[in-house]
Amino acid sequence: MRYQADGLYFLVKSLMLCQQLNPERTLPENWYNGTKKLADALTKIFIENGQFGQHLDYKTGAIISGGTASGGIAVGALALSSQFYRNPGYLQVAKAAGDYYYSHFIQKGLTNGGPGDIFQAPDSESAFGLLESYVVLYEVTQDPKWLKIAKEIANQCASWVVSYDFVFPSKSTFHQLGMLTNGTVIANVQTSTVPRVFARSREIHF
Repeated sequence: MRYQADGLYFLVKSLMLCQQLNPERTLPENWYNGTKKLADALTKIFIENGQFGQHLDYKTGAIISGGTASGGIAVGALALSSQFYRNPGYLQVAKAAGDYYYSHFIQKGLTNGGPGDIFQAPDSESAFGLLESYVVLYEVTQDPKWLKIAKEIANQCASWVVSYDFVFPSKSTFHQLGMLTNGTVIANVQTSTVPRVFARSREIHF
């Protein structure tokens, strides 16, 4: 679902940009209709299941595995689609999905499913996808409710960002390269790079 949601988001943004840059030109019909089919499919999945899921049966649209924040960017994608296609139904689903992700993930302080192949561990990718979605939802609706939620998930995103430079073991490649870590983002708790540094160095701040 992550890839379908990402795809819709960037397709709609690209189509909107094409119209802004070349308002006199008509978009190719297959671009317009193909993107709309994806928006319709995501809308149908959420209406039928109350979530977007993690993995889908691409022939039927049935959710094979769900219960993650993998499709978080679909909220923003459908909000933009509602503007582009002038379809209030897309916005209605975007709002409902925004409420779903807030109550099931953001309020609990945990998001998962962003990497696609890792959905049993918290990750930063799903958090940043949700941040983008709530900002877009606010921009489309001007409802301060969504801006408030955007601030909440922004704080969770910040918790994945390293705020200092690691002191790597003197013989490590990273130390020899003078690698700086301040501002880098940890992908997920399953990625074992930092714990391995601690295991080698035994320095408690890792």
